Amino acid sequence: MSLIEVKSLKKMYKYRIKRSGIDKEKIINFIEEYLEGDSK
Repeated sequence: MSLIEVKSLKKMYKYRIKRSGIDKEKIINFIEEYLEGDSK
């Protein structure tokens, strides 16, 4: 995944968090875990 994709993912999740009230830390952790798994 490229940095641009990561940034757009984060924007998307921030938008979803605003609408649904999901814990932001969980989303960030999810993205970081996904990226670590993707880079292996």
